[in-house]
Amino acid sequence: MPIDCPDCGRSNHERLDACLYCGALLPRPEDAARLGAPDEVSHPGASEAALEPDDREAGVGLGPSRRQWLLVLDRGGDAVAAAPSADQVNAVAQALETDAYLARKHLTSRQPSVVARSDEPERLTETATRLAAQGLVVTRISPAELAQVGEPWTAVGLAPANQSAGSPGAVCFVRESERELVAPGDTTLVIQGTLLVSTPDSSDSSRGLGTALQWSSPSREALEQLRSDFPLVEIHRRDRPRIRFCLAEFDFTGLEERKRPSALLNLKLLIRDLMAASPLAAFDDHFRFVAPEFDAGAGLLGLPSTNEQQFDRYARTLAVHRRKLAAGETFGGSRR
Repeated sequence: MPIDCPDCGRSNHERLDACLYCGALLPRPEDAARLGAPDEVSHPGASEAALEPDDREAGVGLGPSRRQWLLVLDRGGDAVAAAPSADQVNAVAQALETDAYLARKHLTSRQPSVVARSDEPERLTETATRLAAQGLVVTRISPAELAQVGEPWTAVGLAPANQSAGSPGAVCFVRESERELVAPGDTTLVIQGTLLVSTPDSSDSSRGLGTALQWSSPSREALEQLRSDFPLVEIHRRDRPRIRFCLAEFDFTGLEERKRPSALLNLKLLIRDLMAASPLAAFDDHFRFVAPEFDAGAGLLGLPSTNEQQFDRYARTLAVHRRKLAAGETFGGSRR
């Protein structure tokens, strides 16, 4: 019997624990009576009972659905694998308590995939153990670990090479009078996504990053003239704030004589410099723009929000996941 999501109202398969479309936890049949009972209405602290104190505190700024623990499966380190067998698909479907379609989707994904989320870490441990028995490698991520990634430092341009503290290969990002230097070997992960950006319209109504989808009824002319897809880039460093910038409002003057007329070419040059200076860094460009009205339940995009917020969630999760893989903090072995 299908279950309606309490958040977005869409119908989901009865074996799913979380909404396929918005990521919210689905009520179980045995909970149906309690959902309508006024004396048992849930409150924000109720779902946090299973978390450690640090996790409850760290999850305060992340929103209700972001306080959940995540289980992430990563097949990206594998060589091109053979198609999963029917037995493996069924075993994974049983472990995740989902259907064979979603199980096969996770098993064939070439990018990290959140396969389970819960506010009960012990439950995820059991699921992870069952997946490990199938030869799969997964990581378990807590709300505290996501919060510890910290807020990004937003850059608006590059400083000239002579302002890079005399360090060969260093890249200096700027915003107003502030500077953030990315030294050689400092970069651990570069993530490139796609962000919808809008600019002030004819009525001088300013639209910020990631807010275009919140317009109630934008005109066709406004959509044609003011909306474009631009790369959104985030650079993760060792023990330093992550740096984020959007191509739509980024100044590449700091490239000096290397600067090209095309912003995309300049972006490629910058990313090439960062990766060359940090050979062990990883590059990820799997994030794509996802509108809230479409399926945002797959992969690491399992939260209903603006796509800039989805990108932030993706970046936090991917950074913690990769750190755990490198440190061997996994179920089913380690993968670097």
